[in-house]
Amino acid sequence: MRHFFVILTTILFFTLSAEAQSVRLGERMPEVSVMSEYGSKLEYVERDLVCLVFVSSHCVPCIEAVQTIDRALFEKMNIILLTTESHELHDEIVERIGATELSIAYDIEGKTYKAFGINYIPFAVIYSVKRKIVEWFGPVQQLDGSLVEQIEEGLK
Repeated sequence: MRHFFVILTTILFFTLSAEAQSVRLGERMPEVSVMSEYGSKLEYVERDLVCLVFVSSHCVPCIEAVQTIDRALFEKMNIILLTTESHELHDEIVERIGATELSIAYDIEGKTYKAFGINYIPFAVIYSVKRKIVEWFGPVQQLDGSLVEQIEEGLK
């Protein structure tokens, strides 16, 4: 009986967590409306792939997740931290997160968070710039070179 409850709990956890955000693989990108060095719709990114990492600088799991991002991924895609905090606090945010090499986009009105259906953070979404399609989403800790290579292969 105990095993039944463990299996049921596991199934419920994965089912509920899969529905916790409204992003879907293969669907068109939701509307982006931010303040960033890449433009309000991130139209000036340099790479074919973009990884949006939804975070808050006051969230300890967010800070820990950002610190686990493999810096070699910067060569393969633009990684942009997305926060609802004020852009006027940029220096404080960078100091708290401890990631001076990462770009930060500010979703002051929360429109992008709402468009993506973000219900918990940290959360990452990778999309292809040309196709404007969601290629991957999930926990920041799952970002690694092999994942990005698989996405790149799928784009060929």
